[in-house]
Amino acid sequence: IKDIEGRYTLINREAEKLFGISNAEGCGKTSYDLFPGDIADTFMAHDQAVIESGAPMEKEEEFTLNDGVHIFLTTKFPIFDQNGITGIGAIGTDITKRKRAEEALRQSEQRFAHLAATDPLTGTDNRRSFFEKAEAELRRARRYKRPISLLMIDIDHFKKVNDQHGHDAGDALLRIFAQRARGVLERHRTDYPQT
Repeated sequence: IKDIEGRYTLINREAEKLFGISNAEGCGKTSYDLFPGDIADTFMAHDQAVIESGAPMEKEEEFTLNDGVHIFLTTKFPIFDQNGITGIGAIGTDITKRKRAEEALRQSEQRFAHLAATDPLTGTDNRRSFFEKAEAELRRARRYKRPISLLMIDIDHFKKVNDQHGHDAGDALLRIFAQRARGVLERHRTDYPQT
């Protein structure tokens, strides 16, 4: 709990353990006395928003503790007496593990989406992805009233490579072809306007 000037008036036991500051040491001090400037700036900006609105607010606050960076979901609320707002109360919940799990899930979903749309041998779009992108390009060509072309390339005598040199050689040929084709396309790519 802080007074209206931002001086701590109560630091509970959990906060004492968390910040390594006793209630006696912290009371009467501001966030600038106890935390690095950037963290204190964030705390004070959130406090000011609560004072100005006179209403509770919930924000994520990030700061470094002894064991690394932590993210807290903090609810701040005004404290009133008969004369109006006299202070700010704050209750924080450490959501660091949840945020890390959410980020891991987001990365996993991105990897899964990439795998679901990619041929594992060549790293190029698979059949499903090709048709999805082709439909999108057709819609875009219609929208901009622009012509569209499709180029289909076949590797001559590919079956002979597999038959005479084995599937590993055929796979290597497909990878090399895909790599070179990507390089050519990247050098000559033109896009429609993005408007």
